[in-house]
Amino acid sequence: MLNAILVYALTDEQVYQQVDILKGKGIIKSTVLKGFEIELEEIFR
Repeated sequence: MLNAILVYALTDEQVYQQVDILKGKGIIKSTVLKGFEIELEEIFR
């Protein structure tokens, strides 16, 4: 899986669960850092 980001979140049970997969293009938005987002193209250029 080239140029992909797997996104995980910590559950109430303190276990990480995969919540998203972004491939090639798109925007990752943090649920922890309010207002933080980055385009995948910026990461993989």
